[in-house]
Amino acid sequence: GESREEAFAIMDAASELGITTFDTADAYGGGRSETWIGEWRRAKVSEVRDRLVLATKVFHSVEGVPGDVGLAPVRIRRAVEGSLRRLGVERIDLYLTHEPDPDTPLADTLDVLEELVREGKIGAYGGSNVDAEHVRGYQFVQSSGARAGQSYNVKTGKSGLSERVYETGDTATAQTDAGVDVARQRRDMASLRHGRKATEQIRP
Repeated sequence: GESREEAFAIMDAASELGITTFDTADAYGGGRSETWIGEWRRAKVSEVRDRLVLATKVFHSVEGVPGDVGLAPVRIRRAVEGSLRRLGVERIDLYLTHEPDPDTPLADTLDVLEELVREGKIGAYGGSNVDAEHVRGYQFVQSSGARAGQSYNVKTGKSGLSERVYETGDTATAQTDAGVDVARQRRDMASLRHGRKATEQIRP
């Protein structure tokens, strides 16, 4: 992967191009990705820091410890504290589950994510690498609990999701029949994965 200096140069270039959303995960580079994003952000003027939107993910072990995976509430709480510390922020704009956890009830995962929103530690939550079955599970939990009206952001749309696309500012959102927002950035989304740069352009 890139060195710290190379990673900073990549983020500088992304910022100069107008990219304002940085998408990473706690396990990328064993935590280096979040750490370097946080250090880069702190070195910037307030104008750059204020417009930066941070998204990160949870599921895999940061240190590669076997068995230290999943979306159990206790593990999510431990993981979010680590991400907040490495990113150097008090709130993560978008907190995503990196993949579904068959060993943890979806309701338990959603409950702790709701708590983190109320506590101000995350701004919104959602899922990455989910399929239509997972979305239907969310719909069921939503309808049977106290989450009516809560938007669930899906980073990666899978087949089987019926989408109606509409524009909201810089983001084109596909609203699925399950009431789930599939967020697609109009601008490039910069992602530092394992210390490597990955960008994706998704045009509406």
